[in-house]
Amino acid sequence: MNDRSSARRVLLLGLLPVVAWIVLVLPVVLSGLVGTPSAWDQDYFHRPVIYILSAGLPFPSFVDYGSATTPGYHLLLAVLDRIGADDLTLRLVSSLFALGASVVLARVVTRLSTPEFGAMSGLMLLLSPCVLGAAIHLSTDALALLLLTLALAAGIDIARDGIAGNSVVRGVVWSCAVSMVRQVLLWSAGVPFLAILARVCAKSEPRPWRALVITGLMNVPAILLVGGFVLLWKGLVPPGFRIIHSSGLNPAAPIYALALVGCWGAVVAAAHPRFFAALCSRAAVIGALVGGACALLVQSSYDGPHEGIRWGGTLWTIARYTPVFMDRSIVIVTLSFCGGAVIGAILKLAQGHPRRAECWTMLLALALGAGAQSFNSKCFERYLLPIVLILVPMAVAVLLPVQREEAPHTPRIRLRYPLFGLLLLIGISTADFYMRLGRENPPPPLPHEFRPIAPPRN
Repeated sequence: MNDRSSARRVLLLGLLPVVAWIVLVLPVVLSGLVGTPSAWDQDYFHRPVIYILSAGLPFPSFVDYGSATTPGYHLLLAVLDRIGADDLTLRLVSSLFALGASVVLARVVTRLSTPEFGAMSGLMLLLSPCVLGAAIHLSTDALALLLLTLALAAGIDIARDGIAGNSVVRGVVWSCAVSMVRQVLLWSAGVPFLAILARVCAKSEPRPWRALVITGLMNVPAILLVGGFVLLWKGLVPPGFRIIHSSGLNPAAPIYALALVGCWGAVVAAAHPRFFAALCSRAAVIGALVGGACALLVQSSYDGPHEGIRWGGTLWTIARYTPVFMDRSIVIVTLSFCGGAVIGAILKLAQGHPRRAECWTMLLALALGAGAQSFNSKCFERYLLPIVLILVPMAVAVLLPVQREEAPHTPRIRLRYPLFGLLLLIGISTADFYMRLGRENPPPPLPHEFRPIAPPRN
């Protein structure tokens, strides 16, 4: 294949997320149909907050302004609202953020491996039910995922090449930007430090102490930014959301992330031609035992909305209707066992690999992100599944053999498994999302629950 046809192939595959957005997302945005949980958040929280900040410009208050997150997303759309953008324009801009996250992920994974695996990864992110909802309605998730993917891309570049001026600047800028949208994503600022640790363990970092100091200092801007809001709110979230989102640690979050790795992460990792052989390794067995043991230590049964903390998402719905033993969901525990095996298998594939530091960095970032989510009292799938669908493809991509004409004996990537997962995601999204469109929105928050009230519109 010559360079010109190869470039055309990369371009066409890179356009697949755009095509999916045009076919599956744009018509719903233009129709204005609602009926999903994302629509509920849009109508009762995100849209009113945008209007509240718009009315307060140029000096809006962020003390208790109606959102549980830092105000970056709402402030950006409030500026657009102030200069005359209508509701459809705001939804289109927000939808483009979700498309951007998908395209950026596809581009990063393509750069790390192949265009086919990159396109598949981007599509799986966009078409997952939680991201699809964010793409169609006003939601902080869309912009947060775009900025998070960019921050992680800078981290994996540091894991590959070490400290470089471009990567350092990108890491600081994107980690600050994503922390301005959702404070819990402050953990992304620590990924460059993890990258250097991985390089040190892989014995590929020539000046470890210098690199560790630099990447440690890279955390400071984002920490100061989030710290300023914590001082303003006198807590991790604004006062109105303290009971809902900051009433104690939630140890179920890492277990739920592990369970998601056990299903969706396994589908992604199966693209590696030696994945199933690695599942029989000692590392995979140890990982499975550790994952299962950790899951047995934590309550993982579904407990419903309003007063509950473990609900919201396809996997929680399955756990709701399947057996429970001593407040442990059999499904969540079993999938956590599988998730540990998947991570162990990936570590086995990375053993001795020249790009193992990049793989280790993404797996450490997955652990860091799942752990950080424990500070949110709610364990919703939409907080964790996108992280799995971003980090696992990156971790696997660096280990995949790249097919080249000059290496005809290179094992071929098994794309049928990610393709199966993609088709399953489309099916779940269709059943769980599109069939709800046009239904009456659920009732507003209960009287005792915090709800932002937008000022009258002219």
